[in-house]
Amino acid sequence: MKKHLKVLLAGAVIAGSILACTAAYARFSDSVTVTNHIAVGDINISLRELEKKDGREMKYQDRRIVLPGDEISKIPRITNHSEPCWVRVKISYTDDLEGLDGLDDRNLTGMSPRWIRKGEYFYYTRKLEQGDSVDIFTGVTVPSQWDESYQDKKLGITIVADAVQAANFAPDFRAMSPWGNQKILRCIHDTDGLVVQKKSPVDLKVKFEGNAHKLIAAPEDFFSGFSTAMPGDVFHDSVEISNTTEHAAEIFFRTSPECKSVKDQEFLKKLKLVITMNHKKLYSGDLLAVSLNKAVSLGEFSSGEKGNMRFEVTVPAELDNLYALRAADVKWIFSVEEDQETLETSSVPRRNDRKEATERASGNNSSSVRTTPVKTGDESPVLLFALMAGMALLTCSLTLWKGGRKN
Repeated sequence: MKKHLKVLLAGAVIAGSILACTAAYARFSDSVTVTNHIAVGDINISLRELEKKDGREMKYQDRRIVLPGDEISKIPRITNHSEPCWVRVKISYTDDLEGLDGLDDRNLTGMSPRWIRKGEYFYYTRKLEQGDSVDIFTGVTVPSQWDESYQDKKLGITIVADAVQAANFAPDFRAMSPWGNQKILRCIHDTDGLVVQKKSPVDLKVKFEGNAHKLIAAPEDFFSGFSTAMPGDVFHDSVEISNTTEHAAEIFFRTSPECKSVKDQEFLKKLKLVITMNHKKLYSGDLLAVSLNKAVSLGEFSSGEKGNMRFEVTVPAELDNLYALRAADVKWIFSVEEDQETLETSSVPRRNDRKEATERASGNNSSSVRTTPVKTGDESPVLLFALMAGMALLTCSLTLWKGGRKN
């Protein structure tokens, strides 16, 4: 009888092992990367007016009475407070002379030969390093031939200065337009310090797509709807997260800054980022987001479920134009983990599924492993193993029956 019991137990173990294959699960994983580009455009030059009095420079005193032949000390000075740049100025003359000849460029004195006139601008042919200053001219001469017809008339000189970053830019001072079609970045703000013009909004989506059975993100740059950032700007948008497959899936999120230099890292640290998922704060800190370099779960999404990930980027109002034209890329990586019922022939115990999910989502694995999911309605392997299990039990029963007859 003991022998028969051993045979029966052996058969049950075999059947159980076969049936265990039909109860195993496969882990499907996929990921998609969105590279966000952000840039700050600004210049930081100052223009102030000085005059010399008794050999000393002081702030220029406006609204003075002048006489024909006077030589007025007037020193408009440009100072560069940021990275190396080229400068140009546009000088215009305002008066109420009503047909009388007024001031023009011939009345300006002390202008360096480094200033050349091209079109309506004076271009300075030497770049200004950080901290450098240059005087546009040092004085104005009132024509001596002016008579009493100019009495009580008002005169004015208006100067507008432009600057362009010197890095990767070389003006052609032989051309009629030495700066060519170079775009001049100016701070165009409303009274609240926000940029007046922005690009059209873009719909942002991350979808675990059922038909393709893969993670899809659109567009390739979630910051593409933002205009060039200026100090004081606040940008915000939201991403729709959805699962259109037939199975529940957990979606993860992490960041990976693409910093080419220490200055890029400093730039990202200046900008502020807030991320919420379904109104729950996920992150608040700088755009470098070191704590988000490891994957965090956005939640488990059932079939057809959607979620909303909202983000806000703030450029501090006190951001100095030391970061003029500074740009950096930040990768946002979304990954998905999905459990699906399939066949498992190995009897070796599986590792903890959540640990594997986190490791793959965090990018710790050198390669992503995909297990082909079982097709719905395809039950032939299950029936085959069930049939094999039944045959094993039948064999055990026949063996037991024959042994009983011999006794």
